[in-house]
Amino acid sequence: MHTLRVVACLALTATVVGCGGSSVDIYDYSGTVTYKGQPITYGQIEFVPDAEGGNTGPKGYAEIVDGKYDTGTAPGKGVTGGPYLALITAYEKRPEQVEDETVEVEPVTTYFIGYEMKQDLPKDDADNVDFAVPEEAEGVNRYEGEDPRRRRANEP
Repeated sequence: MHTLRVVACLALTATVVGCGGSSVDIYDYSGTVTYKGQPITYGQIEFVPDAEGGNTGPKGYAEIVDGKYDTGTAPGKGVTGGPYLALITAYEKRPEQVEDETVEVEPVTTYFIGYEMKQDLPKDDADNVDFAVPEEAEGVNRYEGEDPRRRRANEP
């Protein structure tokens, strides 16, 4: 009888997991990100669904390296398309990576954190979704004064 219960539980688990797939199409985007007319040396771009625009799709993200990003490369994640907020963070250079957390590293200048730009993304893969961040972004910190544990749903 115990074996029968185990087999039944495994079958139920397989059914639930198998039915959990999503039929939502996810698209990959790539392009350039500039600031003051120059490629951003290093940063991140996050795509947050624009709820005001009626989008409830998933968030996406990508690293910006030498002014280029691609949600199809690791680390990255595509999105469903439609109205999104692009939250862009830019640094003077890539922060130094160290294994030993006790080692001091040189601080990196941050130009802005989470600068918001609205974008209606195509519902297809696209390799020319470019962003020109305006000079007014300098010094912006979307999360300044916020406890990051208290952000609203769908915010990075």
